[in-house]
Amino acid sequence: MSGSLVLALDGSTGPCSVALLELGAESVESSPQPVVLSVRSVRNSRAHARMLLVLADESLKEVSAVPRDLRAVVVGTGPGTFTGVRVTVATARGIGLALDIPVLGVSTLSALVAWAVGAPTAAVDRKSWRAGDVLVPVVDARRGQLFYAAYGFCGRGGPGSWRRLGEIGVCSPEALPERVAGSLKGSGEPDRDLGRATWVVGEPSLLAGLPRERGIGMVATDVSAEWLVLGQPALEEPERVVGGIGLSRWLLSTVGQDTPWSARGLPAGALGTPESVVPIYVRAPDADLHITKMRDPWSNREHREFRGDSRGHQRP
Repeated sequence: MSGSLVLALDGSTGPCSVALLELGAESVESSPQPVVLSVRSVRNSRAHARMLLVLADESLKEVSAVPRDLRAVVVGTGPGTFTGVRVTVATARGIGLALDIPVLGVSTLSALVAWAVGAPTAAVDRKSWRAGDVLVPVVDARRGQLFYAAYGFCGRGGPGSWRRLGEIGVCSPEALPERVAGSLKGSGEPDRDLGRATWVVGEPSLLAGLPRERGIGMVATDVSAEWLVLGQPALEEPERVVGGIGLSRWLLSTVGQDTPWSARGLPAGALGTPESVVPIYVRAPDADLHITKMRDPWSNREHREFRGDSRGHQRP
């Protein structure tokens, strides 16, 4: 193969997916998209730990490659289900450590936007895009909430066309329009009618539960691992955030060349090292809340009711 093989893994939502891509050696501005060689997935949130390596092995065999042919691993770091994100990140870090190849973490929400921008099957009217339009990727956060981010169109085509506005957040479905409007104001974007050109992108089952507002389009898709790499050049992520055009440039300049990369000698946490990849949780995992409740059942304000103890006294 003339290019460099990149393995992409995502298990942050219901589907568990693996993609194998071939990266060319040209610049981001002039090169075509990386070539997708194989995509495999299973829809079973309980099978991530068991299936990720199986799917990766099947993808390599499909193109007559072996693990040593890999030049990099890109993994979805969430937000999403705590267990799925943790297992997938741990798997990617293990592969990177075993093969001494770079591991890079990309937000699951970034992958959704990359799909909406780059997939020919995405039901978005790209010809009508104009400066100030917004794409809002969403992922199920459980507890009646969703994780979200807002990406604004810069009014140009090509690299860096969509810029992330603000931080990744979590809210109820009903609060989403208000939160996105807050992201626009906080980013310095001109005030405008939120519903004029906004698309919410996410899993079909999640979008089905969102309130319909006039002018806000719904674009349904599952998260798929290839979009952690594919379509990223069109995105501009905040400084110090891995992903977008910065990810593509780093891959091309580091693993798209003949010079071998090695984590040996690099400080722990340097970009590309397994330690540099950490899950995006946004809020405390459910397990932390359960542990807190077990240690102090009265710590949750919702349960601070007066109850009678065994001696007939009232306690808060």
